[in-house]
Amino acid sequence: AGQSNPYMADAAYDIQRSVYGRIAEAGEFPYRLDYPFHLLIFFFPFGLIEDFALARAAWMAVSEIALLGVALLSVELVQWKPSRALLTLFLGFSLAGWYSFSAIMEGSVTPLLAFFFIAALWMLREGQDEIAGILLIFTTYKWEVTWFVWLLLLVWLISHRRGRALAITLMGFAVLMVISLLLLPSWP
Repeated sequence: AGQSNPYMADAAYDIQRSVYGRIAEAGEFPYRLDYPFHLLIFFFPFGLIEDFALARAAWMAVSEIALLGVALLSVELVQWKPSRALLTLFLGFSLAGWYSFSAIMEGSVTPLLAFFFIAALWMLREGQDEIAGILLIFTTYKWEVTWFVWLLLLVWLISHRRGRALAITLMGFAVLMVISLLLLPSWP
């Protein structure tokens, strides 16, 4: 409600009041923004939709498309050639399995994280280190979710002398951080 910094407690309290009719109590979801500012670009278009139900439906559709992309790119990444029936079953399970369903219903960013990781791995396999590095920038949403994948990927990149992808990621991340701090110096 007119906040200049969405990371401040007052912004969370305003959202809590609109959701709960009061400040959240212990154990209730706090509705506090914890995504890095430089990656909010993915959420801005949904914020422009005034109808919450429509915005949520649009976000859910993007999540479903990301999950479909994860499934299809995974098949391509491992060069699996399933029959049409098995591929259909695999895609159905990928979209309707518990973890996929849960992530979509919670509005989680995890489907997008998974998509960017799988797409980056695919680009690395294809020798497109620069594109992989750019895609990896977008996996920096939730370190508590991605740290282990990042650790394995870092070991692989170093052991295979593929530092170009890592350099692109670090440079792009640094540029986005500087831009974020210029736009909203108080966000950290």
